[in-house]
Amino acid sequence: MAPLIVPHYTADAAVRQKVQALLTRRQPEARDVFDLYILSPQPEAQSLPLGDYFPEEEIQRAIDRIDSIEYERYRDTVVGFLSPEDQQLYDRSETWDRIRLMVIDMLEKRLPGKP
Repeated sequence: MAPLIVPHYTADAAVRQKVQALLTRRQPEARDVFDLYILSPQPEAQSLPLGDYFPEEEIQRAIDRIDSIEYERYRDTVVGFLSPEDQQLYDRSETWDRIRLMVIDMLEKRLPGKP
């Protein structure tokens, strides 16, 4: 059977929750970054003014935490749970680097004063 996908949150609420998770977990989780990557094309995620919810220094701290997550952790905690087809797409350190950079770019664009 194909998986049933049922959204529990709006995209903007999910983005806020994932940023909050990056800030509050003892150790940042690769799955939060991957989820932000998956959410990033959503119009609500692209236009969300994160500065209304998080001070600039917290957004910067989330960015720093994203940058600290190594490929091996991503591979072991995210890629292993994907379908075999998706594993072929996502199981490369270069892909993880691209994912992190895209999410960091999304967060930086949401900083106060950014277009």
